[in-house]
Amino acid sequence: MGRRLKIRYAKPWKERPEKQPKDRVIRRPVKPLSERPDECYTVFVGNLSYSVNDESMTAFAEEKSQGTVTAIRWITDRDTDEFKGAGYMEFDSTDAVDEFVKQNGEVFMGRQLRVDFAKPKF
Repeated sequence: MGRRLKIRYAKPWKERPEKQPKDRVIRRPVKPLSERPDECYTVFVGNLSYSVNDESMTAFAEEKSQGTVTAIRWITDRDTDEFKGAGYMEFDSTDAVDEFVKQNGEVFMGRQLRVDFAKPKF
C-alpha cells in the first residue's frame, strides 16, 4: 500500500528481585479526633471489616481500653439491612473511652480503623 511502518523492538526484561508480599492494608493519614463531649461513654468506630462480629469487636475493645463494653450498635442500611462497616460502642467509664480512641488509625481485621468520640444525640 505504500505506507511506512515504524517497528520498535522491545528490550529484554531485566532480572528483577523477588517481590516480598506487602501488608495489604492501605495506610491513610489519620484524621484528628473531634472535641470530646462531657461525660462521653460512646465512641464511633468506622472502616470495619464486613466480617466483624460483636464478640471479636468486644474482645479487641476491652483489651485495648482496659474497660468493659456495655453495648454495640451497628450501622445498617435502612432498606436492605446490610452492615455499613461502622458502628457505635458504649463503654462503662470515660477512662475506657479515652484509652480506646487512641486506637484511631490502628489495624483491626485487615482494615485501618477510624475511631472518634460520638456526638450526643440532641
